[in-house]
Amino acid sequence: MKTSLSIRLAFLFSFGQLIFAQDSLVIMQYNLLRYGASALSEKNSFCLPVIDYVNPDILCVNEVLPDYTDSLELSLKLLDSSWIMAPWSNVSGGTVVNVLFYKRDKITFIKQRTVQTLVRDIPVYWLMGPDSIQLTIAVAHLKAGSNSTSEQQRRWMVEALIDSLNSWNVDRWILTGDLNFYTAEDTSYKLLTNHPDPRIRVVDPLPAGQWNNNVLFALYHTQSTRDTLLSDGGATGGMDDRFDFILPSVRYYEPPYQWDTFYVFAQDGNHFNKSILDSPALPVPDTIATALYFCSDHLPVIAVLSLPTNQNQDTIISIPSPNHSTNCYLLNDNGQIMTTVKHCSKIINITTIDGRQIYVNSHIALIDNKYESAIFIITYEHSEYILPDAIKHVKVIVK
Repeated sequence: MKTSLSIRLAFLFSFGQLIFAQDSLVIMQYNLLRYGASALSEKNSFCLPVIDYVNPDILCVNEVLPDYTDSLELSLKLLDSSWIMAPWSNVSGGTVVNVLFYKRDKITFIKQRTVQTLVRDIPVYWLMGPDSIQLTIAVAHLKAGSNSTSEQQRRWMVEALIDSLNSWNVDRWILTGDLNFYTAEDTSYKLLTNHPDPRIRVVDPLPAGQWNNNVLFALYHTQSTRDTLLSDGGATGGMDDRFDFILPSVRYYEPPYQWDTFYVFAQDGNHFNKSILDSPALPVPDTIATALYFCSDHLPVIAVLSLPTNQNQDTIISIPSPNHSTNCYLLNDNGQIMTTVKHCSKIINITTIDGRQIYVNSHIALIDNKYESAIFIITYEHSEYILPDAIKHVKVIVK
């Protein structure tokens, strides 16, 4: 099942930083390529400008050497004194660890727990954002490799994560990280996106498919920024893999959560199998493009969560009676048409993305404000149409 989530870019360029809406929460996922393995002054000169330019509220990172997590926190504080490093662990004894940083002026840390795996720990964080928004975020770095053994190890890691989430009674969560999926057929990806439990099942907001070395997915590739080998040992070959993800679970598409944007930072889709420094120039300042190139072989991934505003406004789904052969419309709060759905006389039912029925066989099954901001699926006789996610206080009206 595909989502119709907008992938519009919600930022402007100003004063050397991206500017997002004030009523939003910005999550940045970034593999820092063995932070601490080379001189910190040089590494920071490239990585910190990228982070500062994006200016996230939550920063999830992979590949930090365990002895250098404090150094990274101190370096971030030079950018903004409000940066705080959340607790992390290395029970598995990995050579690199996953860490989450947050800005204390916007985020409150609640707790952290650890999923121990055979490869490396997966830390899980409970946070609170503005307006008491609850966030549960797992930061993972799954086993690399395209062979069946590596895929099986990724599966074991994901199974351990899911078992832990179930044992902790997690209701909704967000998975971020370098997940090393070459294709949507990876068994771990399928387990996550097809899980029967809506508390566990995640939604991939970007297109699924055979990402590896496929020009059709060039806009979503996150590795490699380089086409030649550098001294830090990062991958080469140019942009041809989608390894980095931000995957919210199904219930993060229910109120009061509303996603504005998911995208690969600086990716223009014009550098397939090329270095990001090759022409054409990336849609960022040249200094940031150079910093991306030398900081890591990965591009960051960005998600923007819109914070709830104007909670009392309504959006109306207008559905004609079955004997009408006409269109129906999704209206915004001002009565303007947002979306036209053709041939509504053939509608069979409407459900939320996790299967709860709203409209069945031309009858209203259930109307409840708890479905505000949910993604709704309209099922026809032979196809599906998924309404946009920007829905508040839904009213279903049959005419």
